[in-house]
Amino acid sequence: MKHKLDKLLKNILKELDCSYYIVKNKKQLGGLPRFCMIQYLHIESGNFRKGGLLYENKMKDGYIILQSKTKLKKGKPIRWSVQLKDVVLFTNHKN
Repeated sequence: MKHKLDKLLKNILKELDCSYYIVKNKKQLGGLPRFCMIQYLHIESGNFRKGGLLYENKMKDGYIILQSKTKLKKGKPIRWSVQLKDVVLFTNHKN
């Protein structure tokens, strides 16, 4: 499983080029500014998600809240939570 994950991470980092970085620890995650771009890889399923903007960091509770870049007809963006234990995070913000 670990070998498969390493290979998948290597391929994703190639696709993301040099503009995205892996969030390696909680200190880096805590230092991310609000509304920086987050993309993520779900570890078990291997699904890569384009993610969204960091809306709220609930690191102590084990999740973050992301927000879509586009808004619905009523003017509100879509927001969803991402469990930190299940994903590898990538960001365009260098800490």
